Amino acid sequence: MEDLFKTAPLSHYHDLLKSEKQISVKLFKTEMAAVLQAYDYGIDNMTEEGKAALAQAITALKFEIHP
Repeated sequence: MEDLFKTAPLSHYHDLLKSEKQISVKLFKTEMAAVLQAYDYGIDNMTEEGKAALAQAITALKFEIHP
């Protein structure tokens, strides 16, 4: 059961990508603020609200990278 939730290695995600590409995403102001806060202070120091906004930003990136 432990292996079921084991984090896949980064190489697994490289294999999903066909080639290099540039992407663009539209983020709300709160999502952009969360990215800056995570960069400055680290995810572990963010509030739940900040983490939720960061998750929304990451989701937007994910769907541009791999729909």
